[in-house]
Amino acid sequence: MIYHEEFPDDLDKAVLEPRPANHAWIVTFSDIMSLMLAFFVMLFSMSQLQTQAWKSIVSGLSDELSPGRERSILEIEKEARPFRIQEPKGIDLGYLETVIKEKFRNHDILANARIHSREDRVVIALPVDLLFQQETAKAADMAPAALEAIAQTLASIKNRVEIHVYSAEGERPALSGLDGYGSTWELSLSRALIIKKLFTQAGLGLTILPVGHSVTSSGAQPAEDLVELVIREIGA
Repeated sequence: MIYHEEFPDDLDKAVLEPRPANHAWIVTFSDIMSLMLAFFVMLFSMSQLQTQAWKSIVSGLSDELSPGRERSILEIEKEARPFRIQEPKGIDLGYLETVIKEKFRNHDILANARIHSREDRVVIALPVDLLFQQETAKAADMAPAALEAIAQTLASIKNRVEIHVYSAEGERPALSGLDGYGSTWELSLSRALIIKKLFTQAGLGLTILPVGHSVTSSGAQPAEDLVELVIREIGA
């Protein structure tokens, strides 16, 4: 006997109806994309773009890929040559010497200053006792007034100024005692630094180079202490 399976009459109803699609995953996907975008934006903002290196790469690629922009070897060598630094010149030394002599001629303190010029400088020679107490680097009473007058004379120039102080070697009180200087060179340099300090206090804004010298007697002429203000032709 053969049995036939019977199908229900409401077969159409028995078939499951499709469920509506659930798009809730799009919200999660959007959140993940937003987080990844924010993460990479943060990485980019924390990085530093090497502008110079980037320009070099772009320039190199442009030269290789653009034959029309090639430069000749002569042009490259010309650009590679170092620039010569030309020292600026100050005021004319002949004119400066005339102005200094004219201003010092009737000055109560600086009338006896010796002023002479050489090829590339003007030298103002001053006696040490005018600026310093005997055998010390302490300024004398007339030193501020004398250096202030010199500073006013040199205020409008742009030449380089050097302070050369000479001290004679030998046995002298400045080198003895507990407070004595170690050498005549040390005494000279200390005096030069004091002059520079007084010039600065007087308002002289030039570049000033202090130099100390230790001198010995030559023949019958004994060495003596001396202060020379050297004004160079080149600018400060």
